[in-house]
Amino acid sequence: MKLRALALAVSTLLTTSVMAHDNECDVNLQGNLEYNKKMITVEMENGSVMTITPDNFLTIDGEAVSLNDDQQQHVEDYRTAIDEAVPMTVSLVSDSIDLAGTAVGEVFGELLGPDDELVRDFQGTLKEMRGEMEQHFYTKDGSIRVTGNDFEDDGWFDSAWEDKFEDRIEDMVSEATGKLLVAIGSQIVSGDGDMDEFADRMENFGENLEERLESQAESIEHRAEDLCDVLRDADVAESKMQKSIPGLDELDLINIERHSNRM
Repeated sequence: MKLRALALAVSTLLTTSVMAHDNECDVNLQGNLEYNKKMITVEMENGSVMTITPDNFLTIDGEAVSLNDDQQQHVEDYRTAIDEAVPMTVSLVSDSIDLAGTAVGEVFGELLGPDDELVRDFQGTLKEMRGEMEQHFYTKDGSIRVTGNDFEDDGWFDSAWEDKFEDRIEDMVSEATGKLLVAIGSQIVSGDGDMDEFADRMENFGENLEERLESQAESIEHRAEDLCDVLRDADVAESKMQKSIPGLDELDLINIERHSNRM
């Protein structure tokens, strides 16, 4: 009996269900960012608050700041990068949830049948997670809203959705194990089941699933790399603002550390 095949199938869904990390872009925020309806608000570590309006009007603690041409260009570069980075980040979270849902749904659908109550419950959980995400990030008029809490350890851009997703998978594995044992026991008792054939089928299914999801996972990885480049642009513009605009000495919101595990 090749029970290892079943482990391989489950391992496949776990390794392809989250965003690839061959190239990681570690983003550290110092201060607090709020992005709401294209209005950028940054609370710096010294308590001062910088705002940039959608038309690139800069204020510090509510006071307008007069800018020369170079300073104005730095501000525009900064907001352009933030405007691009925020939707990209939200989209990556959404697509990662979808990819994880596809992997888990197909594996357990193959094991238990697509109409199994456990599979339907998981699909409901996935739909609920997407609804929570959309409600969290999108205002009623469709604008995107992001706050500094989203980047914390339990925020949406860090581990919140992954933790919830993994908890649900653990529950499913526990529930599915009982159902699988019952099904296997029935086959052994009846003598009609061929467990080696079942194990081979599951191993082939796991390999096929990995192949089909690979392109989606690679797409997410490439987009994550693009996001890192955009955030680096924001970091560069921010440094120029910090050095050239009075009152922004403590502006150091974005810090990028990029490293690659590729050979």
